[in-house]
Amino acid sequence: MIRRFILTLMAAALLLPQLSFGQELKVMSYNVGQWGYMNNNEALQKNIVNKYKADAVGLQEFKTGDMANAIFADYTAYAPHGSKSGVAFAYNNYPASNLSIVKFNSQNPDDQTNYNEYRYYTRADVNVNGKVVTIINTHLTLGLNDYHWNQMAELLEAANQCEYAVLTGDFNIG
Repeated sequence: MIRRFILTLMAAALLLPQLSFGQELKVMSYNVGQWGYMNNNEALQKNIVNKYKADAVGLQEFKTGDMANAIFADYTAYAPHGSKSGVAFAYNNYPASNLSIVKFNSQNPDDQTNYNEYRYYTRADVNVNGKVVTIINTHLTLGLNDYHWNQMAELLEAANQCEYAVLTGDFNIG
């Protein structure tokens, strides 16, 4: 039930820029899965990203370096976070600004013990017809525990500070 609510909320957020601004903003969230359980083929990853021609891409489990440069060669820029959670943001057709990486206040000690990582979210403002849309991307901690729900609350608080916000990420809810 919670999963359905969040997916509905995300779908509404994705439609909001088109309905409000009369112009489409295509946003994609993609868990690349480069931490050992998915194909790390550079051409395959680039084809997946380019197939949808998204204006903005929120990435999770994404390594930086040559593969990232190849995948986003057609994009204006990308700004990754270097931790294993690999949260990154890429933008193409719209001017983006105020890119920032924010460490969650709520951190699951198991993430540091088992994965040697902290959890973050990345955000950027994208200008669509003079309106600022903030895209927030993350990879939440595993498990539906207090850390997870506190991180979600921090995300929603960040989104509530924006006039228009789109959340992307691997929310680890199911």
